[in-house]
Amino acid sequence: MENRHFDSFLTLVLFLGVAVYATLLTIWAIINAYHHRRLNVGWVLTFALLNVVGYLIYVLVGKRKVVVH
Repeated sequence: MENRHFDSFLTLVLFLGVAVYATLLTIWAIINAYHHRRLNVGWVLTFALLNVVGYLIYVLVGKRKVVVH
């Protein structure tokens, strides 16, 4: 009987999945900030380094800001 081990393959899939997820979320957050006219270098770095937590900070900071029309 022959055994196959997929441990290294599953680890690779996990890391690639997390990398793709982080990249796509960062791109989406940058585009979203651009559309809200709040994009700057600080937000780009926050999204790239903190990912989900960075976007939550962006949303919370935006809710505190009062918009006068």
